Amino acid sequence: MIIRPAAQQDLEAMAQLTRDALSFASSPDPYQWAGTEKHLEERLHTYLAGKKGTALVAEIDGAVVGFIAAHFDELDPKHPDRGAIIDLLAVSQEQRGFGFGTNLVRELMTTLPEHKITRVNVDVLCANDTAVRFRRRLGFHDLAVTMTVELGGKENSE
Repeated sequence: MIIRPAAQQDLEAMAQLTRDALSFASSPDPYQWAGTEKHLEERLHTYLAGKKGTALVAEIDGAVVGFIAAHFDELDPKHPDRGAIIDLLAVSQEQRGFGFGTNLVRELMTTLPEHKITRVNVDVLCANDTAVRFRRRLGFHDLAVTMTVELGGKENSE
């Protein structure tokens, strides 16, 4: 396995992995990644530049089998910490469970200090127990809790 920075030629494979990953709700807001293949590739392209974000791919025998993409928070002079937010982590169905996700997250964390990043955040749906356990094993901890209530189509009356 090789982990390297994502490049233009990886966009098609990254788009396909994203589509496959959305089927198991890898993102708290999977609909933000909906749209045409061209739109998805354009969104993923923003991570290649390296100024506002970054992406790494994992490959085996020249084929991309997973990737991680994160965007950077704006640097606030009043708050010297600068963070990255993991937007997507996708591994092909056939390669899940073999450590590719773990290695991608760890490699991302080793490359972020060169971008003056001092912390990493990720949003995870509480209902996605597998993702919550995975991230906790990597050292992530709860920072905030987002709560919701389903209204079930009932109108509020006072």
